Amino acid sequence: MFKYAQIKNNIVVGLQESSREIFSPDLVIVKGLVNLGDNYLNKKFSSVVVVAEQIRAIAPIAFRDRFTFDERVLITASQNHKVKTFEKDLETRRRHLSLDSPRLVLAMKLLLSENIIALGRDVVLLGDGSQDEIF
Repeated sequence: MFKYAQIKNNIVVGLQESSREIFSPDLVIVKGLVNLGDNYLNKKFSSVVVVAEQIRAIAPIAFRDRFTFDERVLITASQNHKVKTFEKDLETRRRHLSLDSPRLVLAMKLLLSENIIALGRDVVLLGDGSQDEIF
């Protein structure tokens, strides 16, 4: 089986296999792992490395959405004034929320101590943001 990459402007734009050898100026025989979008220069393939920016500040509503429905119900039903203050602060905040904020870390410890979130959920809730959370 022969594997080929179609090259246009030094970029892999197509991949195909054939049971017979194909002679075409746009096709190059592939002997390793090659993906669409890889570079092809000097008879060598190289992958494009995409480094995603670490997002550590997200919209308050995006942070609220990280909580499960049950966790949100427990926050709302809590009689603890500190939990109620956290809830109100989250509802009224307009600026992005820093996931590294010491106050937010303390809030997660409070929610853990009140059994509103399970052990380990604080790590998930404070994990890196995504592009759709920075609106």
